Amino acid sequence: MKTDVAKKGLIYLDNVCHDPHLNVWHICLLLAIARPAYRQNESKIIRVS
Repeated sequence: MKTDVAKKGLIYLDNVCHDPHLNVWHICLLLAIARPAYRQNESKIIRVS
């Protein structure tokens, strides 16, 4: 199950990387937000301190 989620995330990241409106800073911010969510296994609430 977790492999499917990771695969979907990589496919989504590929789509984001091909968006001409986004630059490297947008992608870095997206990854900075997505990484804690993935580690916490959350889809809606991300806990940060």
